[in-house]
Amino acid sequence: MRPIFTLFLVFILSSFPGESQITFRQGFDLGITAAQAPYIKSNKNDKYTFREYYYPLLGFTIGYRPQLEIGKHLRIISGVNYNIVGTRLRVKSKGYQTFYDQSTNTIEDTYYESNGVRKQTFHRVSIPIIFGLNYHIGEKINQTIGIGYKVNYFISGKYRTRTNYESEKESMYPLYEYEIKNVTDPDHYHPVQRFNNQVTIQLTTLFKERYQIGIDYNIGVRIYYSEHYYWEYSTGNYINQDLCLTFTYFIP
Repeated sequence: MRPIFTLFLVFILSSFPGESQITFRQGFDLGITAAQAPYIKSNKNDKYTFREYYYPLLGFTIGYRPQLEIGKHLRIISGVNYNIVGTRLRVKSKGYQTFYDQSTNTIEDTYYESNGVRKQTFHRVSIPIIFGLNYHIGEKINQTIGIGYKVNYFISGKYRTRTNYESEKESMYPLYEYEIKNVTDPDHYHPVQRFNNQVTIQLTTLFKERYQIGIDYNIGVRIYYSEHYYWEYSTGNYINQDLCLTFTYFIP
């Protein structure tokens, strides 16, 4: 990775005047990731109530960060990171649903309650290229706001759904579970594409020339996948947006 980054820097540097002051830093990142912000959806009518709870999986990121400072105001940031992202969805509903009783050959409304959960967990490697504008706060604090492009390679991922039904008619619903062990499996009807890239907006603060805190907001297109053709429980989708908070230590 470092030889590729060096060649990229040589190309960039060739466009700048020779008198420009250039500082190269390299360090290591450690941080946490979270997908789209949590929300609650609810619906209610005369027959049932429904509530959906969505919240992100709190994952982690770890990686290497090279950073180039050109003059007083321009930064070029790259690196390679391993990170985990994902979501959790809980669904609760209760009310009355039409039930056909074969023993009595009658149709009637019966009371039920259901609790379901859907989990998505993805492992990926990310390589960002970010161009930033640097400005100073006092003598010891540097801040940079930047925008760039992040290449994400999905190594693997898992999807799991589980729904538990309880009803006055015990035979009405079973406990239902389904799992896709690797959503990138090419044998699936529609696997997750390995490369799903994002646009990145980044804000960083550098302290004492060695320590940096940064926050990235990454935006991409929604990811759809399916193990089988048109089977509700074998399909999933992931809103490819996440927030990453990182701490960087630059090597002296």
